[in-house]
Amino acid sequence: MADVTDDFNGASLDAAWTVLSGTPVVSGGAVNPNGVMIRTGETFDNDHFSQITIVEATEQGFCAIVRVTDANNFYYFYINGTTAQIFKLVGGSFAAVSSQAVGLSVAAGAVWKLEITGTSLKGYLNGVEVCSGTDSDLATGVPGIIDFQQSTATIDQWVGGPIVEDEDVVSDPSSWIVRRRRTLMSPISH
Repeated sequence: MADVTDDFNGASLDAAWTVLSGTPVVSGGAVNPNGVMIRTGETFDNDHFSQITIVEATEQGFCAIVRVTDANNFYYFYINGTTAQIFKLVGGSFAAVSSQAVGLSVAAGAVWKLEITGTSLKGYLNGVEVCSGTDSDLATGVPGIIDFQQSTATIDQWVGGPIVEDEDVVSDPSSWIVRRRRTLMSPISH
């Protein structure tokens, strides 16, 4: 599966989104989730990512979320201005997975990404990993977006997709190159 992108340019959410709570507002090519919304129009592996691009924020209650099964079970990545955090909501109870003091700030155009592979979670700001942890409570689910504080934050773009690992594997043996190491020795003098 290729990555899926939504730039929220329509007058409302497209049919690929499922709203679990709240009433999202789509306007001017951006969305304010006002709750939890997940991407169900495509099939996602359990190892996936959720990425959001911020337009503006007067509050910081919006998050990229992964392995969402319902409004009470998911992982989320949050930056509160001084700390990058990965939390989980399991059965309606919040718990920290990881917290890293990094002195960050929310700015227009910032890109937040949360990815999960197996039990490994990684949070990124503008392509740089800023927080990571492990947890095994949630094994399945889909990516999405949440806004805890019903804020005026707007998200310009959402991207989700599978985690693709870089591999140095050559599957075609005819393209393999065999190199021999030749050691040169100087003559022995007596």
